[in-house]
Amino acid sequence: MREFKVNALNLLGGRRLDFLPPHFKSIEISNFVTPEVDNWIMTNLRGRYFRGKTTKLDNNNQIIECYVIAFEDPKEATFFILNNVGQK
Repeated sequence: MREFKVNALNLLGGRRLDFLPPHFKSIEISNFVTPEVDNWIMTNLRGRYFRGKTTKLDNNNQIIECYVIAFEDPKEATFFILNNVGQK
C-alpha cells in the first residue's frame, strides 16, 4: 500500500507565492502555460514557488518585463529544468 503524506503548505495555501523573494532560484521562461506548469509543480515538487511577471535590465540597461518561475529549493529548479516543463 502506498503511503500518503500531507504537505502542510498545500493545506495552508502557501506553496505558490504572489511575490518573488530574493533568495529564490529564478528561471526565465518564454511561454506561459499556466495549467500545465502549475499541475506539474503541485504533483512533482514539494516546496514553495513563484510564477509570474517580473522586471529585469537588458544589455542596454533598459527595463523589460519577463515571465519567471522561481523555486525556494535550488534542487527543485534543477528538476524543473531537466523535465522541460512547458517546452513543447
